[in-house]
Amino acid sequence: MGPALTRSLLALTLAVGPAALLRAQPLGTAFTYQGRLVENGTPATGAYDFQLRLFDAPAAGSPVGATVTRDDVAVADGLFTVSLDFGAVFTGSARWLEMAVRPGASTGAYTTLPARQELTPAPNALFGASAPWAGVTGKPAGFADDVDNDSGGDITAVTTGAASGLFGGAASGTVNLGVSFAGSGTATSVSRSDHQHLGQTWSAAVNPGLAITSAAANGTVLSAAATNVGGLTYGIRGSSTSSNGVGLYGEVTSPTGPTYAVLGHTSSSAGTGVHGIAIGNTGATFGVQGWSGSTNGRGVFGHALATSGSAHGVFGQTDSGGGLFITSGVTGHATHPTGVTYGVRGVTDSANGVGVLGSATATSGSAIGVWGRADTIGGVGVVAEGQGNNNAAIALEVRQGRIKIAGAGDNTATPAFRIPFGTGHCGVDGAFVVIDHPHANFNPDAIVMVTATSQPHGFAVLYWTGSGACPSNRWLIWRAGGTVSGYNVLVLVP
Repeated sequence: MGPALTRSLLALTLAVGPAALLRAQPLGTAFTYQGRLVENGTPATGAYDFQLRLFDAPAAGSPVGATVTRDDVAVADGLFTVSLDFGAVFTGSARWLEMAVRPGASTGAYTTLPARQELTPAPNALFGASAPWAGVTGKPAGFADDVDNDSGGDITAVTTGAASGLFGGAASGTVNLGVSFAGSGTATSVSRSDHQHLGQTWSAAVNPGLAITSAAANGTVLSAAATNVGGLTYGIRGSSTSSNGVGLYGEVTSPTGPTYAVLGHTSSSAGTGVHGIAIGNTGATFGVQGWSGSTNGRGVFGHALATSGSAHGVFGQTDSGGGLFITSGVTGHATHPTGVTYGVRGVTDSANGVGVLGSATATSGSAIGVWGRADTIGGVGVVAEGQGNNNAAIALEVRQGRIKIAGAGDNTATPAFRIPFGTGHCGVDGAFVVIDHPHANFNPDAIVMVTATSQPHGFAVLYWTGSGACPSNRWLIWRAGGTVSGYNVLVLVP
């Protein structure tokens, strides 16, 4: 058989000496416990290790306070004494002491003694549980006469104005006071713990109407989420009725870093990061407009990160049929009157890429994939430039279809035109035909290519600077003979 606790005694020790009479010392939470240990029917003698715990029930229950361990406790003829301190756990409720023991020289497991011991109070301690007010010592001065020292009297009135929020009360007697709750929520505290303002509308002629600031290093100052999985919902919606207003405005004041005044993000396979709609049916409206004041800035920048598929950095589309130079899917406008500016510029770094792609997908009509126009004298509607080693790159390549000069006809000012038979003859027997064209006249550097529309004996093209029957500083066609019904002319200006 293992050790057994056959008898226990709770003793509270109090020593009063001359020093205690001079000044009071505060009581601690330690107490002395004396017990008797029997091992195999014989009172134990020697050194033993004890492990002691408090519980709130004689069996099972929950432990109270910390576990106290006492090593090498001297046991003589079964009797031992230990000092225990479980902390401030004695609050008037019953407590039971559980003990486990092992020989002092052992490092093995403890043997828990079969029965917990109830810690019973000393007789005078029972008085503290029901001591009358008059028996309490050390009361504050205001309560020294053992009478309620309040002297204000009854509540005789309660201000119940519109701003007070209080109601009830009476001139005398026991009465109730109430509080007017404001806002939404169901909690019964004066300040509702679940208060919120959903569904409410505020209006005030102040600026700003609502200001929220946060000094957090990361995170979101204002977060709004529309969690419905269907329907036209808005996380945040801004509205302005001013003729010069802004519905939603974002500003970043940091002068450095890759900051975003407004950032749009969508995870949908058919979504749009930022979507702008101008619903006005007249005027110069903008679905999305971007400005940049930097000397190296971009008014609008689009970047498609996908490395495959039909991705677009910027995509423009129009459903209007307003006509040429009136509507467009994408319009670029460089307004600076000097410098090398670009209305629209396309750049590609791919070895098989396209800087600017124009596509007219209509199967009928006079649709145009790319249109270039210059209104200034000396301007260029479309420039094609081939660079590379020794300028060997191709400046212009026509892969399919034909090249057409719109408006070309008899003696037109277009780069390609027709000189009909009997027009512009000069010289002896009309052997020469004058090429009267604004790009060729007075321009000996012009490149003039001529084909005959019939079978002459032969002809040549020359620039005439002399005098006589043919005008000077003109390009002429000399015909050696034969029948000619006309000439087709192409003028290129280097």
